[in-house]
Amino acid sequence: MREGDWVGHTSTDEYRRTHYRYYPYYGRGFVQITWDYNYQAYSEKLGIDLVADPDKALDPDNALFILIDGFKNGVFTGKKLTDYVNSASTDFFHARRCINGLDHAEQIKGFAIDFLSNLDAGE
Repeated sequence: MREGDWVGHTSTDEYRRTHYRYYPYYGRGFVQITWDYNYQAYSEKLGIDLVADPDKALDPDNALFILIDGFKNGVFTGKKLTDYVNSASTDFFHARRCINGLDHAEQIKGFAIDFLSNLDAGE
């Protein structure tokens, strides 16, 4: 998924070029990786050139690696998933800080609770 693309709306490349100060390194993939330095860092980790071809961050395998590595190592904000979800605590609300502050934290907390409930139910 590209930044600005959601159900019923698709941003054009022209729109992104004129509205995103970090163009062409706008959000792509599961965590919406942005900025040239993040694309460079993940180029090195993945062994592919995301800087020359940022759309490679859309590949599901690359997007999954970026998501897991980012959560596990606190790459995006300095916060790791284990800071909030571990054997002593399950704080899905504040776990949002691993990616993007508390933007939509309540909604994402609800998604996490629903997902966990389905896992517990064996669905």
